[in-house]
Amino acid sequence: MNKLLNFFLFSNLYVLLVIAALIGCTQLTVIRGIQVNETVWFILFSTLALYPAHRLYGLIRSKSSQLVERVYFMNEYKTVLAIIVLIGLVGTGYYFLELSWEQQKKVLIPSFVGLAYSFPVIPINGKFIRLRDLPYIKVFAISAVVSYLTTVFLPVTEMLSSSASWGLFLKRFFFLLAITLPFDIRDLRVDKREGLRTIPNQMGIKVSKWISGIALLSYVLLALLFVALTDSEIILFVAQFITAAWVLFFLVRTKPNRSEYFYSFGFEGAAIVEVILLLILVNLI
Repeated sequence: MNKLLNFFLFSNLYVLLVIAALIGCTQLTVIRGIQVNETVWFILFSTLALYPAHRLYGLIRSKSSQLVERVYFMNEYKTVLAIIVLIGLVGTGYYFLELSWEQQKKVLIPSFVGLAYSFPVIPINGKFIRLRDLPYIKVFAISAVVSYLTTVFLPVTEMLSSSASWGLFLKRFFFLLAITLPFDIRDLRVDKREGLRTIPNQMGIKVSKWISGIALLSYVLLALLFVALTDSEIILFVAQFITAAWVLFFLVRTKPNRSEYFYSFGFEGAAIVEVILLLILVNLI
């Protein structure tokens, strides 16, 4: 049972569920329902390909002999992860061709940023580096790309005004920043060994928690503002407020030595908590 849970957690399947939950949150916010179309499939297959590819590349380039639990898992299941990457690439290619020309243009820059985050494609001082190797940028790059793909890029947001659509993006950005920064606290020692300069290992854990907390507060305030300006049901804010409380519960207890389960289910799991709350509340009212 523990091996099965670890496979679900450390492979791409859990992250895939989180991304699906974020898409669901946007759709429930805008149309009070769930749509599955070529755009959604493109995002899901892209996630299926990129996340394990990023992990496999990190495994290859890692110079550290001190492997954490998730790295031991990836080392044991390299072949399975490679197959998952291949399936993801095939699906990504197929559904990219199914997108409209406008959608294809809209996804080019986020796709490049996603690739640049994981692989050395940025030329600096005569060598190629990854986006995540640049100081402090890791959490902001992740938050921006995922926010864009799970809000503005989705066709349902075309039903909103441009300002409301980008308001959703901004709200999602602060939410993802709040739940992503704690992972840099988890990776504090590993990032130091790899020479990565992140907010926690340069400014400290306390400052990192405050930044995460401020991002979480911004998410709550923007959620309230969105409901007020778009004349949406207050249940949207109720679901997001409870989700923020969930994140805060785990944030105040965050330490570098917490388990993988604490971070994955506590922070990434917040997206799943929100979509479940929205599904319940939308169907009750």
